[in-house]
Amino acid sequence: KAVESALELIRIDGATFSRGGELVRVTSNGGVEPLGLEGVLLLLDRVAKWTRYDRRSESWTPCDAPKAVAHGILASRGAWSLPELTGVVRHPVLDPASGRVVDADGYDPATGLLIVCDELDRWPGVPDKPTMDQARAAVTELWRPFKSFPFASATDRGVMLAALLTAVIRPALPTAPAFAFTAPTPGAGKSLLAVCASILAGQDPAEVVPTSDAPEEHRKRLLSLGRAGAVCAVFDNIVGAIDDPSLCAWLTSETFSDRVLGASEIVRVPTRTMLVLTGNNLRPKGDLCRRVLVCRIDPGVEEPWRRAFDLDPAQHCRENRIDLVGAALTVIRAGLQGDVVPPDRTASFEVWSDVVRRAVLWVAAQGLLDVADPILSIDDSFAQDPETQKLAGLLGACEETFRDGMFTMSETITATANNAELYDILDEICGDRGALNRRILSRWVEKHEGRVVEGLKFVRAGRKKRASRWRVRRVEGAKVSKGARSTYHHEKCQNLTNIKNGCGGRTFGPLRTHPDEVVL
Repeated sequence: KAVESALELIRIDGATFSRGGELVRVTSNGGVEPLGLEGVLLLLDRVAKWTRYDRRSESWTPCDAPKAVAHGILASRGAWSLPELTGVVRHPVLDPASGRVVDADGYDPATGLLIVCDELDRWPGVPDKPTMDQARAAVTELWRPFKSFPFASATDRGVMLAALLTAVIRPALPTAPAFAFTAPTPGAGKSLLAVCASILAGQDPAEVVPTSDAPEEHRKRLLSLGRAGAVCAVFDNIVGAIDDPSLCAWLTSETFSDRVLGASEIVRVPTRTMLVLTGNNLRPKGDLCRRVLVCRIDPGVEEPWRRAFDLDPAQHCRENRIDLVGAALTVIRAGLQGDVVPPDRTASFEVWSDVVRRAVLWVAAQGLLDVADPILSIDDSFAQDPETQKLAGLLGACEETFRDGMFTMSETITATANNAELYDILDEICGDRGALNRRILSRWVEKHEGRVVEGLKFVRAGRKKRASRWRVRRVEGAKVSKGARSTYHHEKCQNLTNIKNGCGGRTFGPLRTHPDEVVL
């Protein structure tokens, strides 16, 4: 009875929410604080006056809330009947489901979002039906801090615009891709762009997360970010290629589950945190390629950190954040009301595609800004993906070696005796202490079974004794590009050139020629 009465008082108080199977409260700065046993005890002391009967004085005296009641509340998970908190937004936001702009302080039951904003007195509002002049002014306002950045192409500008729009409405989106800012040299402005996106999202200072080679570390950090309700997190200074199963799971799932550190309980948190990656020549790898949109900036100078800007982008975003949010929501609403529709819905990010990607395509179609479809960056990522390059090279080499015939992995390794190109490719895939490992090769091919690259794919063709037989099959009507295989051969040739230059001009072993190779 005490537990039920205490829960009713907590509901009336209205400051406690249910989130991911945890009781949480929202701090004054918009953060989310999970309530453990001590937190629930403090909450009970705040919402009620507790007394106990003192037999000596034969009277009721004040006391702290009993631990048994707190334990009972925590054990009543699923029966709290408290508002389910999706996230906390530090500015007005647009509901993708209805197109409604939520611009009142407090909890919005339709979206599960809590609006915590102290700048509503400066809120410019969003037109119900933006005119072309209003949309043009909004794009100009939103792009002003970034117009001097040396984006490499229209696609990169499209990714940047998508990042700005995503930052503003990320808590309202079930899923959204991550955004990566990369450049060929330090000091180009990658971290500055990430900080600006974080400021627009309402996370200032930015939540910078150190990277780690251990996947379990990323999993723990992501869970901590989700529990704390972070609206944006920046994984800074990533070196080279990155592939992480935890990041993949976070980006394409509406919730993320894991065990709480130091406890046996499993919590499930909404994945409403926008993820931003930065690094020199950063490249998504493997499954992460389709989950990260890469924006490349190229200053084209040797010492880009010496450049001076007429406007400090980060400071401008801080001072004008509420106006920039209004401009972003105006662009999104104009895109939703326009007649430009994406040619497809981006897999795993359908709502994001219907709202953010559509707005970017509408801006491009109206000529308001020189931007291109941000999804085009995914094609570039796959073309540069090491796994894609190796698969393209192996498919092409096996097609040339075995034609339309069947082969086992052992026969593939045997064929390298007279095929240097095939050997080079297999050495990259299954090289093991100076030899080619058949088991590693078999597992690798099985992992990529059926994946189409350059119009080719591996398919099973029965068994030979106890070994699987394979065949390279050409897929009719498949999109064929020289990107992946050409890149692979170019890099292999460059490596061979380096070997030759480092060995007094000598080369080792026979070299087959290929249209994309240089004969040494």
